[in-house]
Amino acid sequence: KCDSAYKTTWTNNDALPCSDGIACTRNDHCSNGGCIGTSFTCLSCEECYNDACRVKPGYCTINVGGLKTCFDHGDLRSGYQCQ
Repeated sequence: KCDSAYKTTWTNNDALPCSDGIACTRNDHCSNGGCIGTSFTCLSCEECYNDACRVKPGYCTINVGGLKTCFDHGDLRSGYQCQ
């Protein structure tokens, strides 16, 4: 815990890992008695899960021209492989 209200577990170690409870953050750590993380954004066909992006059911991502792109499984063209 990073919170001083928890007297037996409070720490002023700002580098201590913690969980801020927000799915779209990573590298969570204690900072001034609170837990903060670095926010990130997923594609529209993805959801935040365990500090990463996970493809939603019914979708896939394909690397097109060096960019990860969302596709509905029903819209796939032959020659493109889901990732």
